[in-house]
Amino acid sequence: MRTTLKLVAGVTSLILLAGCAREAGGGGAFIELGKKKHTRWISAVAQKAGADVWPGVTRLKFTLTEVDDGEVTSRTTHDWDVRAGIDTITENGKTLVARVNAPAETAEQSRALALHTLDTFVLLLPMKLGESGITTLHTGGAEFDSRMYDVLTVSTTLPAPNGPFDAKVYVDPLTVLVRALDPQNDGERLGTMTFDGYQNFNGLLISTQRRAPHGRWRLDITDVTVTR
Repeated sequence: MRTTLKLVAGVTSLILLAGCAREAGGGGAFIELGKKKHTRWISAVAQKAGADVWPGVTRLKFTLTEVDDGEVTSRTTHDWDVRAGIDTITENGKTLVARVNAPAETAEQSRALALHTLDTFVLLLPMKLGESGITTLHTGGAEFDSRMYDVLTVSTTLPAPNGPFDAKVYVDPLTVLVRALDPQNDGERLGTMTFDGYQNFNGLLISTQRRAPHGRWRLDITDVTVTR
């Protein structure tokens, strides 16, 4: 399941109609049937995650720990100076520096930049849905974990050696929070990842635990610090 990070993130008509009357700021979804206001809906999900707060963020720290069958298989920490465009990364004990706004000139810099792009993509996926380079569409509704969710399709290209990345994103129509991600990387299905343990970090709403719903894999997100 770590391949999501390293090889590389409609409800029924009755629910949709009820959602039309609610604004995202009030904790509810709004979908306009027929017109399917894609931009408005995607913006609601991104704003719920903190997109309006993000321009004021100056530093972001976090740790990703992959656990498989009770064993820690990978740990990566990030200290991203957003304003300076520098992410200091420690991957399994080795320190790398990603210069986010500059092209990589060495293999180590390429590795650092790929880690930065992939890990922040996974961490901040709900907030990134409307960014340039990411194509997101609302495609209707589907059942997940015995409930109906709004479904977004996401397409982008991840850094080498990855390639095309596509995913279904399941969004809770009442909370406007991402509940699960069903990704594919270069045509290979990677397995569903649930988004659990949401916490508010200085205005950013982040899921702190990702799980394979029918397995023993999980991704813990800890030591999160957001400076504004």
